[in-house]
Amino acid sequence: MAAESPAKKARVEGNEVIDGEEYDKGLLSKAREFAADGQISMAEAKSLWKAVQADKVVTDTERRTLLYTLEKFKYTPKAETLMKEILATGKVPQYFKTIDKVHYDSGLLQKAQELISSSGDKTISLSDARKLWLEAQDGKGVTECEERTLKYTMEKNEYTEEAAQFMREKLGLKETAADAVRRLRTGMGSDAHVVCILGGTKFQGEDSEALVQAIASKLGAATGSKARFMTGGMPGVQETFAKNCGDGSRVWNLLPVGQSSGFGRGKDVNAGADLEERKAIFDLLGDLYITVEGGPGVSQEARAAHARGAAVVPLIRTGGASGGMFDFPSGALEKPASVTEEQWSLLKSKDAPVEESASAVADIVKARTGEIVKDKVAKEEVQRLRSELGQDACIVCILGGTKFQDDESEELVKVMAPKLEAAVGSNVKFVTGGMPGVQEAFAK
Repeated sequence: MAAESPAKKARVEGNEVIDGEEYDKGLLSKAREFAADGQISMAEAKSLWKAVQADKVVTDTERRTLLYTLEKFKYTPKAETLMKEILATGKVPQYFKTIDKVHYDSGLLQKAQELISSSGDKTISLSDARKLWLEAQDGKGVTECEERTLKYTMEKNEYTEEAAQFMREKLGLKETAADAVRRLRTGMGSDAHVVCILGGTKFQGEDSEALVQAIASKLGAATGSKARFMTGGMPGVQETFAKNCGDGSRVWNLLPVGQSSGFGRGKDVNAGADLEERKAIFDLLGDLYITVEGGPGVSQEARAAHARGAAVVPLIRTGGASGGMFDFPSGALEKPASVTEEQWSLLKSKDAPVEESASAVADIVKARTGEIVKDKVAKEEVQRLRSELGQDACIVCILGGTKFQDDESEELVKVMAPKLEAAVGSNVKFVTGGMPGVQEAFAK
């Protein structure tokens, strides 16, 4: 039998005797208090064990008391499993998974992956979301860690619209524009490049409709399988595009919650409580925006996209916002370096054949999405390298010629390198490009 500490010996007289057996009166009182509402939760089970470990010695009386609570009081299923494991091993099992220094419930994460693996389309359905919510319950609500974990599953996995709405309501969340963008891009594929279509709800030019039809057809054939085309579910330019872009399997129509496009083509998805919220999300979603005609609304969305660095390809020949009206972003009307003069003139000339202008758009989009993909890969590499160097590292890059032009320069680099290393903190990392000359001298 474990020796009792002086503090515990002082409590022996206060033990409670039941059917000839002694139990720890304080533990029993605590357990009765926890069970007063019908059951002992997981957090409360941990609290009981914490009380036992107060002086780092667990006596036979205390162990017997905990076993008694398992027999006489109702524990939630999770709490019962936990207490039995504690009594068997003498320690609280690890129920957390740490990701980027944040704790998540490992059981919930595993459950989410099981549900995704068993679903045909790799999504979390409404039924799955309900199972996850039930899994998080411990009789007395959801803990902070469980809530954080459920939010994490929404960020990292694709929920159906109904499932996402259910979980947001349960967690008391209002989906932000950034949250919606993460959810939608996860659904389209993390490596997808998103081409958004902007345009008026009614065609103004005599050949604008034919131009959109031709662009949709050519883009569907010219772009790779990772391209996704996003419309706002509006009539006119967006509907025409959706109905003419291949078989529609890569077309997504974004509408406010509870609305549908009625296009009969593409996949309708919902985000935002109204049109204004939907527009804010649409403006953040695309890698590239194609504009046709349009009024102040199209110009506003093009400005927002261009301001955050998204590529904008205006069909200048169609006029309206795309022709530079309504404060359309002037930078988007200038020819990018990767576009040829001939291609750009086909976007501008009203006399150019529709098919030629459509081909130019397809070629420009194909080239620019290629640049976007390279840029994404570069950013991922930078993130990987920064992770290796340490997220809190201050990085100093060394640039210079591959041959020294005079002796003083070489001596300067050799003197500077050790002085820098001695002067700065340990979180400063020096990066060279592995070239001879200045970089090699600095590294050595």
